[in-house]
Amino acid sequence: MQLRVTLTKIQHIANLQWSVDLDRRGITAIVGRNGCGKTTLAKALLTIPLGDTLASTSSEGIVGPDSWIRYEFGEQVFELRFDTDLETLSSRKPIPRHLKAMVGVELPVPHGDRFKAFQAIVEHDHDLRTALAIGRGAPRQELNDFLNRVYRTDRFTDLLEVRIRHRSFYCFRRPQERYLREDHLSSGEYFLISVYRRIVSGVKFLFIDEIDISLDADAQARLTGELRSLCERQGVHLVFTTHSLALMSTLELGEMLYMEREASEVTLRQASYNYVRTLMFGFRGWDKHILTEDEVLEDFLRYLIERYCTPTFYQYQVIHIGGAVQVASLLDRNSREHFFGPEKDVICVLDGDQAKQPHAGGRNILCIPLDSVEKALYAAFMAGAIPAAYCLNRRKFHPNGKELFNELLRIGVFKRRQVFEFLCSRHEKGLSSFAMQLSEFLGGKLS
Repeated sequence: MQLRVTLTKIQHIANLQWSVDLDRRGITAIVGRNGCGKTTLAKALLTIPLGDTLASTSSEGIVGPDSWIRYEFGEQVFELRFDTDLETLSSRKPIPRHLKAMVGVELPVPHGDRFKAFQAIVEHDHDLRTALAIGRGAPRQELNDFLNRVYRTDRFTDLLEVRIRHRSFYCFRRPQERYLREDHLSSGEYFLISVYRRIVSGVKFLFIDEIDISLDADAQARLTGELRSLCERQGVHLVFTTHSLALMSTLELGEMLYMEREASEVTLRQASYNYVRTLMFGFRGWDKHILTEDEVLEDFLRYLIERYCTPTFYQYQVIHIGGAVQVASLLDRNSREHFFGPEKDVICVLDGDQAKQPHAGGRNILCIPLDSVEKALYAAFMAGAIPAAYCLNRRKFHPNGKELFNELLRIGVFKRRQVFEFLCSRHEKGLSSFAMQLSEFLGGKLS
């Protein structure tokens, strides 16, 4: 089932539309600059299970007579409109309990559910002491393993779950009838216990605003993998917001949405790590690397990508290295040392005359469907397909085409880009087919 949320004229947001698949399992991160609308979206979602959260968690004036929110659960539509008597948003058609139960939201301090849970833990202190004294409580293995892996430790192995009045509490038993409650742990550890509790609570969709705020970078780097596995097992779609580069760098394809506000219109779109890193933090980087032989082939590949593969999803860099053997060797070395990036994110592209050579048979190695740019140009010249080069017809050039290529550029018959256009017109089928491989690698759409 799709949940579609539309916000109109809420605080500084004129319009925001977003939909989420409630049946999906796994994680999605929403990233963006402060003020783009992430927390406003979280509050609007929390209104589903708790009523008008905007009024209780925001300053006056966040809504006005033209404000409204629409929730679409598949074909079922529910709207909140401004009530002039209450001066807030209200609905004449309440959302059914079974739909409310599907959605969970965790806000940051001071409104998050984990902060409200402190009082419940204190109120049950005597019950906890009694339960531990009589030997009640047992490890919740899934939670203990989750915490141990995130923090790279084994100290949560003895964490006990104690059930009191249909609610789970977590603590460590200590000598001399002492114990350590979950709220005595660090804020990050307590937060992750709260996150686990929400994931296993029975909701299908959970939204957590500022998931990284209490966690150190080391824990953040392992958190997404553990959350991904946990949510898949529990059948939950977890969406969270973050500003953490350490956390963003561990997200997989399709797991990150970039939220952006232009004027008062808010948009969300899929984005790669380096795209977001560049926009939000000013760092320049690349998600994908293409290694190739020489500058001419580098420029030709850039032209092919521009002609056939734009727009590309990933940020990429094309680098000319040298001879084909050196390029293939560097690719192999990267597969071991990852100095360019993970093996899946680096390919090399060689001239077509290398296709039958041993070094061209490895993984992530492609060959263009031309022997080379220069050789393809030489073949066209010998076939009389370059009328403007009539003045060179009596001259002899080396079959490798490099001398001819340079001379045609020198006398102004072609500019380098015009050479590429000419070759594409002569070899359209083969080059467009080859470009499909580049498009798949770069996450582009073949034009």
